[in-house]
Amino acid sequence: MCRSARRRRTGTSRRGRSASSSSERWRAWSATRRSSACATARQLDHDLTIFLRSEPDWVEPGTEAQFLDRRCDGFIFVGDNRREVSEVLIRHAVPVVECFSVHPTPGAVRITSDNAMAMRLAVGHLVGMGHRRIAHLAGPSIGAEGDERRQGFSDAMRESGLTCHADCVVQVDTWGEFWGVGGDDGQLAHPPVEAVLAQDVTAVVCANDLFALALWRGAEEKGLRVPEDLSITGMDNILEGKLRGLTSVAQPFEQIGHAAVDAIIALLKGAGAAEASRVLPVELIERASVAAPKRT
Repeated sequence: MCRSARRRRTGTSRRGRSASSSSERWRAWSATRRSSACATARQLDHDLTIFLRSEPDWVEPGTEAQFLDRRCDGFIFVGDNRREVSEVLIRHAVPVVECFSVHPTPGAVRITSDNAMAMRLAVGHLVGMGHRRIAHLAGPSIGAEGDERRQGFSDAMRESGLTCHADCVVQVDTWGEFWGVGGDDGQLAHPPVEAVLAQDVTAVVCANDLFALALWRGAEEKGLRVPEDLSITGMDNILEGKLRGLTSVAQPFEQIGHAAVDAIIALLKGAGAAEASRVLPVELIERASVAAPKRT
């Protein structure tokens, strides 16, 4: 969190400032969700300064130095950031909180949603509707989120007494950020979507809503109806999914904002990173993209 100029010069102001750096995930937060972090900071007598940074800024060498001028008491990073930045801050005893980090940095607080719980909720809902042949359109295996959701799906299938063959998990090498909403990027089909649709399944659990919307579009192009022929669930509960009627797992963005600021304060008071880390529960939002299968 950042000390204000007044505090730095005179030592008389109790007001501090927190700094947060942004990625795609941060930009996905609505103003209401961002305001949760700001409100918590104000309640704790701190300010929250938000930096919106583009990807090229993070790949340039030497960006670490600008964070070490000691005007900030701690930093909150949302989404993936250059690990070297967090490592330098931690080595200099500057508190670091990472929200939705793809590669969590040792010594940093991790604030995230319960990815395993998300998959259990989605699989449980589909099984409750009568589905037995379920596939997973999985995120990339380049970090914690994709791995946790993929493992969570496999565990949920096993706990439901269902077999999860290797080919029922189709992995995507990105999070779909270049696909466009619903896969509407001018490309008629994406290989992972095609691979899922080629399987003999009645439902698909998607690792995020972008995958789910692209799958929905791909299914319709093949003459399949959602949910009559194929049930689909997503994760993130984005606006486009809501408008389409997508059943999705909602992430607690507002609570994560509160928890991130609380974690910075806890670190400043001497708490350890593991003690201040949080995995927050998620919620399944049922909509029109899931129905009982016509065949099992």
